Amino acid sequence: MATNRKNLLEIAAPSFSITNTVTPKKLDQAPNGQDFATYAAQPYTYDAKKAAELFKEGLKELGKTSITLELEGANDNSFAKAAVDYLKGNLEKDLPGLTINEKLVSSAQCQKDAQNNNFQILLTSWGADYNEPSDFLMNFVSGSSMNHGLVDNKDFDKAYNAATTTPDVLSADKRYAHYKDAERALYESANVNPLATESVSLLLNPKLKGISTYNSAMIFDLRHAEITK
Repeated sequence: MATNRKNLLEIAAPSFSITNTVTPKKLDQAPNGQDFATYAAQPYTYDAKKAAELFKEGLKELGKTSITLELEGANDNSFAKAAVDYLKGNLEKDLPGLTINEKLVSSAQCQKDAQNNNFQILLTSWGADYNEPSDFLMNFVSGSSMNHGLVDNKDFDKAYNAATTTPDVLSADKRYAHYKDAERALYESANVNPLATESVSLLLNPKLKGISTYNSAMIFDLRHAEITK
């Protein structure tokens, strides 16, 4: 609610696209044919006025008039560095009483801090090994070694477990409905603040046909590639 994603990407990464799910765009399709990120989209909207009101209420509940938080990102990643700079200014402007201290370290240190749960707010990213929402959503399962934010969300766990175990895992309609419920649970509990889907430009010879591309570990499938005349 306090994140102006549109302005963030205009400044930090114009080629990236705004994300309204943990699962990025063009990773997978829901059974109805929609991109899963469209099918499961949540209302991660920017509303500075409402955010300020809620932040003020939160400070009052804590018995504070101000608070300082640390935002960590990688100093060897151009997007992360620019995003940390932007978010500091954006959040401090929209949320009176908030001070953001930047912590810019190497990508290796960011990864180490994530694994050790040694952060307050961490700007991070994830790349899929396979084209299914579970590859991203598994990072928020309670007790998982990949759950670096120590998320403990019973509604999320219930939906994720239903999607990945029998009998519903055998039904595409039920499985993807549960994945959508899992995305909703993360949104409603503000466990994560998805920002963007990364875009990569490719320059291909127009005579090169039959290449398939994926937003996962296997970026290119060359099995049917051929050079045409």
